Amino acid sequence: MTRISQSFTTIIGGEYLLSFDLSAFGGSSGIRISPIDVTVGPAFATYTGTGDSYIQHTLPFIADSTLTTVAVENASLLAIGEYPHLDNVSVNAVPIPAAFWLFGTGLIGLVGVARRKVTSLGG
Repeated sequence: MTRISQSFTTIIGGEYLLSFDLSAFGGSSGIRISPIDVTVGPAFATYTGTGDSYIQHTLPFIADSTLTTVAVENASLLAIGEYPHLDNVSVNAVPIPAAFWLFGTGLIGLVGVARRKVTSLGG
């Protein structure tokens, strides 16, 4: 079985989203089904490429280490002649809603202070 992997830094307890596009090529067999096993940190899933067109897949995970590894392995029982194709692989941190709330509150506070200064200067 063919396996590729890549490690990257993460924040323990941080929420992340692995995203990738998957298609399949059957070679001379003409089979267009290529399953892959995907592991990223503590998360695991199997996805299947089913043709020439790329389909986007995602796998959310919570980092359990400061160094996380994403590994992709051809999960085909035949493996010879079945070739999954990957493209646009990325890992992004999921924004924390509390951070947006804190940012919005701070922004509203700054606007209020600015308005107060403009009002006091004009009157």
